[in-house]
Amino acid sequence: MPAAGPAVRTKTMGTRLTRTASGVMVAVGCLALWSAPAFGAAKAAGANPDATKASGDETAAAKIEKQIAGIQERMTTLRQEELTVSMAAMKAQQAAQGAEDPNKIRDELAKGHQNREYLEYKAACENAAQQYEALAEKYLRVAGMVKALERDREKAPAELQPKLDELSNRAQDKYRSLLDKVVEYYDKCANVKSAIQTYQSLYQSLPEDKRDRTLKEKIADLYEKAGDLQNAAALYRSIFDSLPEKERFADRNLCQRLSALYEKAGDLRSAIRIYEGLWNVPPPNERGKDRALGDKLGGLLEKAGDLKSALEVYKICYESIPADKRETDGKALRDKIYNLEIKLGLRKGSQVPAGSPNNGDRRYGKRR
Repeated sequence: MPAAGPAVRTKTMGTRLTRTASGVMVAVGCLALWSAPAFGAAKAAGANPDATKASGDETAAAKIEKQIAGIQERMTTLRQEELTVSMAAMKAQQAAQGAEDPNKIRDELAKGHQNREYLEYKAACENAAQQYEALAEKYLRVAGMVKALERDREKAPAELQPKLDELSNRAQDKYRSLLDKVVEYYDKCANVKSAIQTYQSLYQSLPEDKRDRTLKEKIADLYEKAGDLQNAAALYRSIFDSLPEKERFADRNLCQRLSALYEKAGDLRSAIRIYEGLWNVPPPNERGKDRALGDKLGGLLEKAGDLKSALEVYKICYESIPADKRETDGKALRDKIYNLEIKLGLRKGSQVPAGSPNNGDRRYGKRR
């Protein structure tokens, strides 16, 4: 036998041929060129194609968790800053007002009275408003950070998602409450224009479904203080119109507020329509039992010159009083009815002054 020579290696298409010492050709696949560890890793990856994605998700989750912790730390710092601003604002206001009633100072400033003490008070309040406004902007930036995280909330572990919701709500609520403080301090020094601008900016930044009733009422009340009755009434009207039709007149406080603004603005017909809606809520046999409502509606009708309708309302109210109590409880109504009948030419006589003890009020219902 020939002497065994060294093994000869020949490369072919993707395959390596090796001649062994015995002269036998053995085909060895190219994968044999890989190291054992690399081969093991490749095998594992091939068996689990989601491994790389899972690893990436874990990294993203850890990043989100770290960002949440950073936001929480930032909000803790801002709470301390708010406490500092609050104490400084309160001390400055108290020092500026001295022994004066702050409500009196506000009223005097609203009238245009500006002495040195009042101007110092105004400066202290406006400075406090600006400090709170700067703090509110910081919370708004925090809310923006949370909003950015929420766009990737599907990458966050389930246990972190409630934290995102909580942080978002806290940041937004704090931003709103700080703007309330801004408006409060502007209003304290009769700077209603700046107070309105603060709320208007917030109002315009919100989508329609987030423009809640409380915010609209606050803006409307500021408009009223500024003498802008048209815009004040328009905001209360938007609240009224947003309610289901069957529920609009169930909210008596809202109706009375809206009607008062209409009346103050000289729009008596609109004011009357609101009170007529309230008047028609109970069934006909129960109308008139609410004396305060009847008196208000009748008074508006008189003011608008609709004496016949006013007379009808007063009569319904009077008839709703139990017969055994009409002598005492119905005196004011008898006077009103008696006087309207004279004005309408339904009876002769002299009108009875309101609150008069004159026995003329007993003649209601008798023609002369």
